[in-house]
Amino acid sequence: MAPSVEKKMAELEMGLLHLQQNIDIPEISLPVHQIVAAVIKRCADESRKPKVADFGDKVEDSSFLNQLQNGVNRWIKEIQKVGVIHILFVDKETCLLSAAVLYLLSYLLPY
Repeated sequence: MAPSVEKKMAELEMGLLHLQQNIDIPEISLPVHQIVAAVIKRCADESRKPKVADFGDKVEDSSFLNQLQNGVNRWIKEIQKVGVIHILFVDKETCLLSAAVLYLLSYLLPY
């Protein structure tokens, strides 16, 4: 066989092996703070984009800001779970990881 055909056959084989993998992409939950959701809804009802001023005194409330920061940190952790799995399957070599290895990796990922 010609080298280019062999290369394409190898790529096809890798692609098929990749499709056979049992990849469980975890569901992520990105909850929006109730106050933020209310401001967004109110602004949407008024057909305008929300602005910082729409939050009123809350922009000075350290408790509210800490809650938002904690929420963002949870979002980052949730997104990283999916991002790491995506990175694992970018390379041809790593797409051959078995489901058992992925299962074990899920316990090693930083949460």
